[in-house]
Amino acid sequence: GRAATANAQGVATALDEGRALLVAGNAAQAISAFRLALTADPSSVSALNGLGIAYDRLGRRDLARRHFEMALAVEPDAADIAYNLGLSLHLAGEDRAAVPWLQRAAGGDDGRAATAARRVLVQIAARLEAQAAGPVIAQSAASAAEPPMRVASARIDMASNGEAVLVLPS
Repeated sequence: GRAATANAQGVATALDEGRALLVAGNAAQAISAFRLALTADPSSVSALNGLGIAYDRLGRRDLARRHFEMALAVEPDAADIAYNLGLSLHLAGEDRAAVPWLQRAAGGDDGRAATAARRVLVQIAARLEAQAAGPVIAQSAASAAEPPMRVASARIDMASNGEAVLVLPS
């Protein structure tokens, strides 16, 4: 009854405080607020996601990834959290690890997460295409006598269900 209601209010207050601190750019204090919410409700997906975002902003991608994965273990269909994990991995330069999470977000019900995920998938495709093209330019400049090798380029295909699928060069 009352204890559960008070606990829920405490979790909501801690989550609100954590979000406000993130918006204000204070990730370190946000972590304290999200931890307080998580202590009160150990399965709080919002607290786990908030911790992931805060750790990501502090450059602790390892801890960010752990908290995003814990949140996704509780709520596997959370497209926004799949996007957050994919973005974190992308920003850490781990594009191939980011792609499945971004694809999951792009195919989800959350319109904002889907749009943002597609945008990052396009960036990854462009980066991979540029990396793949790099050796061709270097090789053709090194020996003009040999024909340049063909390199498969990354692309995004849209499946019939609306899901964005990143096709990588093998």
